[in-house]
Amino acid sequence: MIEIRTPTPDDLEAMFRRDEDAFGDTVTPEQRDRWRPLLDLDRFRMATDGSDLVGLAGSFALELTLPGGATVPMAGTTWVSVAATHRRRGLLRRLMGELHADIAARGEPVAGLQASEAAIYERFGYGAATRWRHVEIDRRRVGLADRFRPEPGSVRLIDPVDEIDRLSEIYDRYRRLRVGEVSRSSAWTEMRLRADLANHRGAVHADGFAIWSITADWNDFDARHELRLHDLVACTPEAHAALWDLV
Repeated sequence: MIEIRTPTPDDLEAMFRRDEDAFGDTVTPEQRDRWRPLLDLDRFRMATDGSDLVGLAGSFALELTLPGGATVPMAGTTWVSVAATHRRRGLLRRLMGELHADIAARGEPVAGLQASEAAIYERFGYGAATRWRHVEIDRRRVGLADRFRPEPGSVRLIDPVDEIDRLSEIYDRYRRLRVGEVSRSSAWTEMRLRADLANHRGAVHADGFAIWSITADWNDFDARHELRLHDLVACTPEAHAALWDLV
């Protein structure tokens, strides 16, 4: 008999293994330590078949910005998976039903997620709210027009890990100006920097910041490095132009 219940701290290792099996990731002990403070286990539901964890779903407590600058609580649906051995038994529907009942009981009027398989979620009331766009720019061919170039000295280079509180303060201002943007805690920012961006670099402006990583390719000393921009957050047009001019 399959039971659905709220996990306890004793279930954390099994939860990480379930997530690894579902998404093909390997979560190192260091990454697990960084994730644990972000996981409110009361917001998760797990399905067990005997001693086996065979399904999982949870949510994060976020805020969503609405037109006009108001914010509302939002559940960030996450870690949704069912073991391959237990599919086509209605288990995902049961898990999502339990999860949404918990979200409703908390008074959160909206739930959202970044879907790894978008077709799964329409039946549960989710729809496309935004789209992901990947853009490649050859810096040898483009640049800011002179009339947009900022005055020197408005941006400084940083190690983002050393500026987490500053980045969090800027982001909190920024997300309240952008309809559809969601909140990030300082703990979430630190987890992303330390876990995902091993060679991250950054720059900060009074009203914005950028975070990037570089893959070097010297190509017989004809440099063709790739800069991958992970975050560009700007509260003002001046910050936007200054950061783009830098990266």
